[in-house]
Amino acid sequence: MSAKRFYLVTISQNYFKNNLYHMNYSVLDRHTLFQDLTKEINKSQKTIVFDAYIWIDDKIGNSILQACLDAAERGVKIFIRKDLSASIFEHTPGRSPMFFDDSLFNKRQVDFFDKKYGFLTPQTLNNLAYYIYGRKPRPVLKKNELIKKIENHKNIYLQDVPLLNHGKLILIDDLAYVGGQCISCDYQEWVDYNIKIEDDTVVKNIWNQILGETENLELTDTHFVDNRFPAKGSSSKKSIHHFLKDFIDTSSEELIIEMAYLGKWYVPTLKKAIKRGVKLKILVSKNPDTNHHTNMWVLSDLLRLKAENFEIFFTNEKMIHTKGLATKDKITIGATNFHGACGYFFGLNEQNIHSTNKELVDTVFSKFKNDLSNAKRVTSESELPKWNKANALTEIFFVYLSSYITFFNKKKISGWRNEAVQTLKTNLSIN
Repeated sequence: MSAKRFYLVTISQNYFKNNLYHMNYSVLDRHTLFQDLTKEINKSQKTIVFDAYIWIDDKIGNSILQACLDAAERGVKIFIRKDLSASIFEHTPGRSPMFFDDSLFNKRQVDFFDKKYGFLTPQTLNNLAYYIYGRKPRPVLKKNELIKKIENHKNIYLQDVPLLNHGKLILIDDLAYVGGQCISCDYQEWVDYNIKIEDDTVVKNIWNQILGETENLELTDTHFVDNRFPAKGSSSKKSIHHFLKDFIDTSSEELIIEMAYLGKWYVPTLKKAIKRGVKLKILVSKNPDTNHHTNMWVLSDLLRLKAENFEIFFTNEKMIHTKGLATKDKITIGATNFHGACGYFFGLNEQNIHSTNKELVDTVFSKFKNDLSNAKRVTSESELPKWNKANALTEIFFVYLSSYITFFNKKKISGWRNEAVQTLKTNLSIN
């Protein structure tokens, strides 16, 4: 890793202007992420790693991919770990996936199981999306010309298997991005945040963790928390969801939660926080793109407490896609929703950044407060949009079903993840 970057006068100017840039951390949003990401890819010299859940064939998707191709032409080694399980969301109306195996979609028969994918065949996921989203017309799948160049480039390594990888981790030389935004124009419309990390020690710790070398991590005020199946003999039995519950349990005074998708198993933890006097504020979407009925069920349950120290807000923006918790002393933000059963059971690979760094905490907390000020407060169940318990139970059923599918594919998914690590260590010459 190279020395820390110091922006000198630019830092202080930008900090006081828009509270964005810091010595070691930047809080990027839908307006700044993709511009900043493109700039750093264009400056890259050695290595780029993408953990990509959704990558859409649109203006943003193509511009990032073209920047990667240009970097590879300069000799930069690039590894893209693209999760095919995101097909459910990439084949929704109006979207066309960037990465897909076109030969799989030309078959007349539907393969629900095969040797490579197990139960997670892209064709099955594609058909599932068709029914989930009301059998609406979708674009004709056509392979992007850039993908052909990517697949055949000597400096680019692409792993496109259903890893159940919901992470949005990007590593470029000596910096890292961790957050909730996928690669698509949609994410310029939804409220979300990514943390850009330029602290050498933290970035080094992130590299070590994704390579499975977790024995000698250096102590810092900012930690990379990832979710994966525990290694054999590991003493760690806590998933990222246990970590989030601990965050809530140890919070005092004011706690702001910006969350795309809520889950019922967090309700007891949230109720305990409210009852011990924590000033809890939850900001969500009035009409999220999915998980609507579960979201409303959770909010309805909490509203029945009639607690003065609990408030709900609906964003006036198109949608909240943030997955973050913030107090005045600490923050955690990343890719982890409150509804991910397969994340709870280690199956879903996700990443969060947890920090007590004062500048970073102040910035995130301030942005969350600002989001609340631009939202509408909900004071009673009657103000919630229409929902029903049967649909909520159906949503929860599919979340749990994914957990069991993950469990039956545990060996295969672990193998794919180990394969990714081996690719990083050998082909990308990472030390």
